[in-house]
Amino acid sequence: MIMDPAAIARLEEIGGRPLVRTLVALVLEELPSRLERVRAAVASRDAGALGPAAHSLISTTGNFGAFDVSELARQIEIASPSADWDVLVRDAARLALLTQEFLTELEGVRMAFEDGTGG
Repeated sequence: MIMDPAAIARLEEIGGRPLVRTLVALVLEELPSRLERVRAAVASRDAGALGPAAHSLISTTGNFGAFDVSELARQIEIASPSADWDVLVRDAARLALLTQEFLTELEGVRMAFEDGTGG
């Protein structure tokens, strides 16, 4: 499991089910394009674009308790100026896999909160 279930509970405590539904919908909509920016920066060997692209994933995934994803994105952001492409390519590939797992879990949260079983 990528997400910490306690993170969803905390979000629900803060703003109720409507907040969770809204945040989940936003992340499901926006995160794929953010991940694509990471992929594009790696593919074009653009270290200047890679740092900000990776940074855009940190709080988004961290807020949902996907700490492995968040930490890896932070590591990529920090490492991007070094342009050690062997490491960055490897880490970006791992980030893509973890992010896909996160999105799959988040889709489950969306479904649970829409049908009333979440929370």
